[in-house]
Amino acid sequence: MNPDKKTARKRSQRLKDIKGIALAAAAALLLTGLLNVNIGVSRAVTVFLSSAIGYISYLVPFFLMWWALNQFMHKDLPFKHTFVWGFISLLAGGTVFLHLIFPGPEKTAGGGGELGHFISDVVLDYTLGRPGAYIISIALIAAAAVLLADVSIRRVSVAVFGSMKTFFLMLYSTVKSFFISAVSRVKSYKKKSAPAPKPAKAERKKTPWVKKKEKDSKKKEEKKQLRSVESKKPEVPDSTPPEKSEYRVPVSLLKDPKPSSSSSEEETERGIRLIDVLKTFEIEAEIAAIEIGPSITRYEIEIPPGIKLSKIRNLASNIAMALKAKTVRMLTPIPGKSAVGVEVPAIEQEIVYMKSMLLSERYKTTKAAIPYCIGKSVSGENVVADLASMPHLLLAGATGSGKSVAIHTIINSILFKLSPEEVRLFLIDPKRVELPVYRGIPHLAEDVICESRKGAEILGSLAVEMDSRYDRLAEKNVSDIESYNRLDSIENRMPRLVVVIDELADLMVLARDKVERSIVRLAQMSRAVGIHLVL
Repeated sequence: MNPDKKTARKRSQRLKDIKGIALAAAAALLLTGLLNVNIGVSRAVTVFLSSAIGYISYLVPFFLMWWALNQFMHKDLPFKHTFVWGFISLLAGGTVFLHLIFPGPEKTAGGGGELGHFISDVVLDYTLGRPGAYIISIALIAAAAVLLADVSIRRVSVAVFGSMKTFFLMLYSTVKSFFISAVSRVKSYKKKSAPAPKPAKAERKKTPWVKKKEKDSKKKEEKKQLRSVESKKPEVPDSTPPEKSEYRVPVSLLKDPKPSSSSSEEETERGIRLIDVLKTFEIEAEIAAIEIGPSITRYEIEIPPGIKLSKIRNLASNIAMALKAKTVRMLTPIPGKSAVGVEVPAIEQEIVYMKSMLLSERYKTTKAAIPYCIGKSVSGENVVADLASMPHLLLAGATGSGKSVAIHTIINSILFKLSPEEVRLFLIDPKRVELPVYRGIPHLAEDVICESRKGAEILGSLAVEMDSRYDRLAEKNVSDIESYNRLDSIENRMPRLVVVIDELADLMVLARDKVERSIVRLAQMSRAVGIHLVL
């Protein structure tokens, strides 16, 4: 910084400090004078202010103190036209309002001083009357508040009504919970104080509670018979962990995959052109392998020692031009191999069919708890992931990028592999477009949920279910759902729960706090009890 500017800045700061001290002293003198402490000149000044503007004079010392604090902080007061007009409006409206509330005897100066007496009695009373004077004074005070505080009436009203709404909602919830607890207490008290049931007559052989017990036992026997009958059916397994062959969904429901139209000869010709491009830059290389995938073809190139990989990496644009490819991805080197990989888009894109994935050995022999067919790799091998090990999945992307296809793939991967006793589904679709087609499948724990409000409630109930599952794990001294289901003493095994939500944004708009709180709890703690989210 320039030394002259630095010196001028220090000088201005010292002047502001001196002004602040003077203003603070003046504020203290005026305040003591207003409190009827006789200190000569200050008392005379306060008498003049009191007679001129009345009770408004008590604001003058605080205004001077605020000005002094701004000087100490080296700030300038915003003496703009809005500030000046706001101050004038406050003087006029405040003095008039105080004079109307505290009038002087026989129409003399009262709480608003001579200024309030003149504006109220001389100007407004003869033109608008006493009600008009009240209205004008309140309007001036409101205008002064807007100008001095630099806020809009809309923001103030929104804040006031928002706080009132929050207060009444809290009051309503408190009163509601109080009445619910009171009603429950009254009911429990009535049950406790109810008289004992009278003994049955002599001709009756069985008391009502015995009959009720027999009915309950009959219902239990009927349920056991139904379970034994249903366990004989191949599509519905019994309570024991079902073998993979007991639950079958016919794969013939899906479309047959079309034969691949990509030709290896064309890909080989492109490989020859790739080698020619490298030779023009004095790089002797050979093609070790060509891996043809559904959408990408990878050329594995072996290069002699002594050639820097950065030299090959810098030739990506030349290779793309020679192969007439949109993009080229260089792997220098391929992980786990002593070769360089050149990945280019396939000449003809191949569609990966769901049926081919389900019939693959990788899917049939997978040991994943919740298998998920992802697709095919660059080399054309089927890739199957385990949703239970993720343990949650977030699908995001632009419109048309394949989010809905991924959701359908996850659901169908579960349906064709796992039984309803192993996995239960919660499908939430506020759009009512993608997921209602799964209505009626046995894996659904609830019908397909298309209402955002009910979806928020389901997430809250899942958080409660998570806590109850943890209690059951603690009773058996196990740490996860797999260990719990392997216990011999368990009759009803816990199925895994998969929650699929399409268009999570709609749920967040409706009940952001409740939905976000439930999702955060489930995402943090639900892995061990077998609850998984697909958002």
